Amino acid sequence: MNAIGLSYSNQPRAWDYFPLDENVEQRLTDSYALAKAETEVQARSFVRWFPGTKIACLRIHEVAPRKEVTDEHAGDWVGSAIGQLWGWVHPVATARACLAAIEHADNFEGCEIFNVHAPNTAQETPSRDLAKKYFPNAKIDDDWGRGNESFWVTEKIERVLGWKHYELE
Repeated sequence: MNAIGLSYSNQPRAWDYFPLDENVEQRLTDSYALAKAETEVQARSFVRWFPGTKIACLRIHEVAPRKEVTDEHAGDWVGSAIGQLWGWVHPVATARACLAAIEHADNFEGCEIFNVHAPNTAQETPSRDLAKKYFPNAKIDDDWGRGNESFWVTEKIERVLGWKHYELE
């Protein structure tokens, strides 16, 4: 997922808005994020070189059951929790997203990027409160974050590939 610059960033993270969509600015300050972003550049290049090719770039985030991620965050609040924007995705949901990218490739053209995230964070604290505390300069959508909603939107993958994260833990 780190194609936008997250946990391994060597600079303070800053975001323009929440929740984040697939068009969020990539702020790469580490080799891991650069490598992930480069794969998206390559995918866009391949579909130009080979018309008709379809590539789904899945931005999969912190694959583990929610309890494991919550425990990890408790042990490393700054690097893991804040650094990962409290996100997670269940391993079974991840596998279903990969299958959906193959099974529903007829629903898009060329290269498309999709966020793959659980609908909630690994914390019980309202997301709006976390965003205001740790990213005070970010614009927060009025309808977002009163509960522990994910910092990423998944509307696109739901609409195009028919994927939804159902796993609770």
